[in-house]
Amino acid sequence: MEYRCSACHTAFEADSAPHACPNCRVEAGLEPSHATATPMKLFALLLACVLLASAAGGVLGLVAGS
Repeated sequence: MEYRCSACHTAFEADSAPHACPNCRVEAGLEPSHATATPMKLFALLLACVLLASAAGGVLGLVAGS
């Protein structure tokens, strides 16, 4: 399983639960890494579309106003 240290953000693999980060030797704060959930990906896509529409509207407003 892949783990990520919460102190130095180093990703590393371990078969069992690790006791310390191999990079910075922190003994706590190790978190298992998971793939990004589908709802979070869809929310990011929605935010990107809203930002793009907002930017396009702003540009069109500037062009039409002059």
